[in-house]
Amino acid sequence: MAEVPPADDREVLFQLGTKPPRGPLTADDLAVECERRGIPVRFDGVITASGLAALLDYGPDTVRKWRDEGKGPRARIAPWRGHRYTYSLRDVAEWLAEQSR
Repeated sequence: MAEVPPADDREVLFQLGTKPPRGPLTADDLAVECERRGIPVRFDGVITASGLAALLDYGPDTVRKWRDEGKGPRARIAPWRGHRYTYSLRDVAEWLAEQSR
């Protein structure tokens, strides 16, 4: 995947174990980064599995493996998406915070 330039001087860092200078990432930070990268976010702060993969710069297979092994952010089945998995940006932010501890 192509490298995405930083959004600003407090750039949103997605390398696990790295925190921005002002504290842990929030769902709002992730929503801004999704918008910057062109990743669709539902009105309720939910993204698809492919959106999560793009946000974290991992492949869809890695996200699927995390989900299957219970290692990634909490996944929910979305009946409105043909029973596909979706991820709350709040859950993703919490998971990223846990990874940096």
